[in-house]
Amino acid sequence: MENIAILLAAGKSKRMGQKTKKQFMKIKNKYLLEYSLSTYLKLDFIDKIILVTNLNSIPKTLIKKYANKIIFIEGGIERYRSVYNALDFIDKILDIHDGYVFIHDCARCFTNPSDIRRVYKDLKKSKAQILASKVSDTIKITNNKKKKIIINSTPDRSTLFAAGTPQAFDIKLITKSYEKYMMKKKKPFIATDDAMMVEYFSNKKVHITSAQFPNPKITTKSDLIYFK
Repeated sequence: MENIAILLAAGKSKRMGQKTKKQFMKIKNKYLLEYSLSTYLKLDFIDKIILVTNLNSIPKTLIKKYANKIIFIEGGIERYRSVYNALDFIDKILDIHDGYVFIHDCARCFTNPSDIRRVYKDLKKSKAQILASKVSDTIKITNNKKKKIIINSTPDRSTLFAAGTPQAFDIKLITKSYEKYMMKKKKPFIATDDAMMVEYFSNKKVHITSAQFPNPKITTKSDLIYFK
């Protein structure tokens, strides 16, 4: 039984508006993806780390630096394909079928280690656990009609959480859920996170660990202010 971290760093980062993909941007003498990587390397309950990235674009210095510490594999066109590549690698190449996986977006550079530990503690009971933050804003459900955005309803914000990462699961549970999704020629939904797979393709309930610390995602150039 092993705990494996899957770190996702294969995005196109179009919204960043830079020539260099954001995961390979150097900020304060560290590549952006290294912030998440360094966090997981320090967690004593993580046995293996898989970095899913663009192998043709990644700086050779990164490969040399972490060659003996992590596993590098090629990412997919979409996020869900990158996750599937990692799960397939764990299943067929590493031959690991028992344990937990922690799926983390490297764009979430500031995830607090104590929050990850809390996810792990909760995961042992639930088998499906994600880190999420309570929503403080009032959210509006809308319809778009003739280029006009019209409010349809206002959900009770006390029930709303913004999903973050890590999203952690029993290996068998998440692998089977992803396999069912990948087998569908017509996808039933656009997969933007991993919990959706378990929600749709299993009878297992996904539980939330409420984040105690900020867990922002670096998406646009303006988000770089978090590094100051």
